[in-house]
Amino acid sequence: VNTTGNENYTSKQVTEEFTVPTAEPEMDITITQPIAPNSPANITVTVGDNATGTVVIYIDGNPTVVEVKNGIAVLPIVTSKPGTYNVTAQYFPGENDNYGPAKNLTGTTYTVDKYNTTVASTVKIGDDNHVTVTVTVNGTADGNVTLYLNNGTNKTVKVENGCLIVILHESHL
Repeated sequence: VNTTGNENYTSKQVTEEFTVPTAEPEMDITITQPIAPNSPANITVTVGDNATGTVVIYIDGNPTVVEVKNGIAVLPIVTSKPGTYNVTAQYFPGENDNYGPAKNLTGTTYTVDKYNTTVASTVKIGDDNHVTVTVTVNGTADGNVTLYLNNGTNKTVKVENGCLIVILHESHL
């Protein structure tokens, strides 16, 4: 502060230093949904206007560091396993940034849809009256397939690596 003085007062200069605190940004996490297995999606963290630095995005606790540009950090993802995933984020400001560090521990979730099931089957009757049923499902899927037979019985068979082969004898039909 400078005062020039006048006929009653002398001039005076006073210097005082002060620090303007950084603002804590309100972080927003958004995710494109729905997400099909093995399809690309983006996790976007919005920090604040013109913010720089990094954001650590945690997916089920696993961290990935992403650069913040113009207040936004974008993490492209491709998830193959169906299910629900928790996302939180932590912001670390860049040098000369107007924002202080921040966390979004509430976060959000995203869901990867289940695979669409495809089933193909073939039935062949051999010369010995044995019936061979071949069932193929998605890729390397595992699980059970139930065959409903004309004699009113059912036969449940385990699928391994997306395929099963069942040979039925005449007495089972």
